Amino acid sequence: MDFLIPQLLRVLEPGRIAAIHVKDRIIPGGISGFGFQTLSTLHCDCIARF
Repeated sequence: MDFLIPQLLRVLEPGRIAAIHVKDRIIPGGISGFGFQTLSTLHCDCIARF
């Protein structure tokens, strides 16, 4: 996202809207090590960067 968002803002014409569709990924408990399912926080990262 460090490359994508500045480039989107650079090429976006004034008065236009950048719509980004993000989906939270469910991470199984065996992979995360917590023992239960967790969500990735991609949507929070996108909101914070804009």
